[in-house]
Amino acid sequence: MSWQERWELDPDARAAAGGQGEVSKVARRADGCPGALKQLHEDHQKATELRYRAKQEADALHVLDGHGTPKLLDGNTEHWKDKEVSLYVVIDWIAGQTLAKRVNGSPLPLDKALHICRRLAETVARCHELGIHHRDLKPDNVMLRAPDDEPILVDFGMSWTRPDADDEPEFETKDGQEIGNRFLRPPENSPGHHLHDDRTDITFLVGLVFYMITGAQPRVLRDAQGKMPHESLRDRIPAGVLADARWERLRRLFNVGFQENPEHRIQSATDLLALLGNLAPPPNNGVEDLLRQEIERFSDIMRSSSAQATARFQEAVRAASNRFNRLIGERARAANVEIAIGGPSPVADGTAMEANYAICRMGTDQPRAACRHRVEVRASEYVGSIALENDDWQIYYEGPVGDIDTFAEAADDQAMQALLSMLRTLREKVGDI
Repeated sequence: MSWQERWELDPDARAAAGGQGEVSKVARRADGCPGALKQLHEDHQKATELRYRAKQEADALHVLDGHGTPKLLDGNTEHWKDKEVSLYVVIDWIAGQTLAKRVNGSPLPLDKALHICRRLAETVARCHELGIHHRDLKPDNVMLRAPDDEPILVDFGMSWTRPDADDEPEFETKDGQEIGNRFLRPPENSPGHHLHDDRTDITFLVGLVFYMITGAQPRVLRDAQGKMPHESLRDRIPAGVLADARWERLRRLFNVGFQENPEHRIQSATDLLALLGNLAPPPNNGVEDLLRQEIERFSDIMRSSSAQATARFQEAVRAASNRFNRLIGERARAANVEIAIGGPSPVADGTAMEANYAICRMGTDQPRAACRHRVEVRASEYVGSIALENDDWQIYYEGPVGDIDTFAEAADDQAMQALLSMLRTLREKVGDI
């Protein structure tokens, strides 16, 4: 059956041509329902790979069922192996404009950009749950549906969907073929690398946030000077965004999201949604921010060289542990108690530091109240742990290695809480004498 039996072209609409096919507005003959007809170019109808990709796109849209994506209305891609059949699909007609046309070099308001990213992240999360990777996220592939600008993720032509046993493709993507687009080129999409990785789609989403607030395409994760997009194109970030209270944590999101090594990036759409939901600065809880003010910002802690990365981890761990020492020591003396500090001493090849603390009354060494503190890099995360008196280790912070600032905030607060607990224990012990 050809598409003409159920659909007719809209005489007032113009077809839009793409690299592999064209899209035309059509109406269903039975009820006038509008749709977008997608067909391969005539000279691509015999290309096995392109026919299989048309099937994968239809399969993905069928499974997603219109949740943040167009709904599949009709198609014949089940015949992808029969090259005598001209393939087509008909999907929802999305009235609106692409994100690329909406931005067109002019930044969106921060609130709108974050809203669009959250909705796209929800859609991508659903894709990944169903085993679908889009692999071509870019401004041209996001439609803003009128009238409320609801983002709709379109063009799954480069997507990868877990194949059925009966539908394994009879070809292999050429080793020299590049997957992805010029909007952003992560290393894993370079020629010879054909990964199906959740984190690549997440990296594209981070790139879309940057694009929406600056109007500039990020292009690469690191430029020739080793700078990330939000560093090399800082002059494109509007003054209003830089002055916004959320900018500091948004900067940290970029620090992690634009890492070259996928292991060091935001790991899932769920993680990205959590970060987007936690952009507001923490409330002022009365704890002095000495640690955060004094610790060096490791904005470029990760390099492509693993040796350089390990050295930076060791330096950051040492600095964080030393700042914890200094802060708890200052506050102990202000409380008029003596404090003994053992360490910090390196363990685990220098990627962890441990220190022991004990406080007692001035002029005597008994009774004592003690705790232990540990800072380490574990599976590309900073981990801060505390053990009070003879208790077991309790983790109080886990976070990505690209974000030393948030760990500093947590360690600052933990130093105060540890000293508070030791003072209470010492008071109880003195009262029992």
